[in-house]
Amino acid sequence: MIIRKLAVAAALAAFAAVAPAQEAAEQPEITVNASPEMFAELKAMQDEMQTLNSRLTTIQTQAFEQNPEIVAEQQAWQALVMQTMGSGGLEVETAMQRVQEMQAKLQSGELDEEQQQATLLALQQESQVLQEAHQAAIQSEPVLAAGAKLEERILAAMKAIDPASEQLIAELREKEATYQAAVMAAMQNAQQGQ
Repeated sequence: MIIRKLAVAAALAAFAAVAPAQEAAEQPEITVNASPEMFAELKAMQDEMQTLNSRLTTIQTQAFEQNPEIVAEQQAWQALVMQTMGSGGLEVETAMQRVQEMQAKLQSGELDEEQQQATLLALQQESQVLQEAHQAAIQSEPVLAAGAKLEERILAAMKAIDPASEQLIAELREKEATYQAAVMAAMQNAQQGQ
């Protein structure tokens, strides 16, 4: 799954402008009233995960450069995701275009407060529709099967670049799980302290 996250991160750049990044959702920002020690520990974990993620991204980039057929497979997988998103009648390209237009309006500074609120609400609704369609698509059997095959090919190519790739992925997964548990504990402690 980590490999697919790395591959999909670049692949769905247009969608990322529409939906919150998956990584951000998986790594909540530290907003609780954590002790300085807990905050430092969480920050250190984030730094370690970022270092591992950077290393894996570099390996994956090299694997893509040396195996252009994997890039083609990735593009085919992306097309399958988009097709699956649209299979329920959603016009994905049109919806993404609307989102981009709303984002541009919001960033232009030309809207009054009422127009901003209405545009923001419409943007959130359109983004939610796209997120739900994307989530359903990536959980569909054809997309899952194609994604698993792609993930295997990417991992093999990464291991050819750096034999420790699989170990690095396992380490990143472990650190993500530890980080999640620490954040949840910090949040619970903050709630109990209120």
